[in-house]
Amino acid sequence: FAATSNDGASVPYRIVARRDVDLGKPQPTIIYGYGGFAAALVPGWTSFAGWIENGGVLAFAHLRGGGEFGPDWWHQGRLKHKQNTFNDVNAVAADLIRRGLTTARQLGVNGGSNGGTMAAAAAVQRPDLYRASIPLVPQTDVLARMRDPVALNATLAYGDPRDPEMSRVLHAWSPYHGVQDGVAYPAMFIDCGLNDPRCPPWHGRKLAARMQHATASGQPVFLRVRAGAGHGAVGKQASAELNAEELAFFAEQLGLPVSG
Repeated sequence: FAATSNDGASVPYRIVARRDVDLGKPQPTIIYGYGGFAAALVPGWTSFAGWIENGGVLAFAHLRGGGEFGPDWWHQGRLKHKQNTFNDVNAVAADLIRRGLTTARQLGVNGGSNGGTMAAAAAVQRPDLYRASIPLVPQTDVLARMRDPVALNATLAYGDPRDPEMSRVLHAWSPYHGVQDGVAYPAMFIDCGLNDPRCPPWHGRKLAARMQHATASGQPVFLRVRAGAGHGAVGKQASAELNAEELAFFAEQLGLPVSG
């Protein structure tokens, strides 16, 4: 499949589902994407196996900023063009709904690190498209990255917040700065590692507090800061627990019946 982004770019995405799932009617669906640092999102084993086994649909979105389609695809989703990444995932969401594969009440968005920033930005910018979002280890206040020397390395993709021109670009898409009072935002589960130097947990805490105050939807905004965890390094048992919590959250919010 391919969606058409705001500027006319064609954004490919892949659907993964059990063979017996009826894609002729709307199904609970999660969009997963990354879209940054020239990293390619490629097919492989996924922690969403439980979601798929229980009848959920997974959409792998190949967003600009990633490395799937060469240097131009990367450059079109970084620095002054970073908003393209978020336009792309929202275009995929709209395309899934248009095709009747899902509805906004059954659609979630998920990613980790740069993908977590994407999942937060998508839910903040287009709350009408999603019922739920799980940003994992995100940066959410991208203007305040300068306080953390390691997190400032994201300048490669996001730009330098100390530069006046780039600070205006960053402010326009920064998830924290985009939250507005009285908007009906999707349910959100923000997950962070206490010892994460790349995306410190204050990003998640700050967004959670702002979202909890602002949202008018009545949907929950949860925050988990995992002790002993870094940038996704939580250990085998903790990783299994994290995956179970994520999938349970999406199942409840998106209406997927889960067998014991």
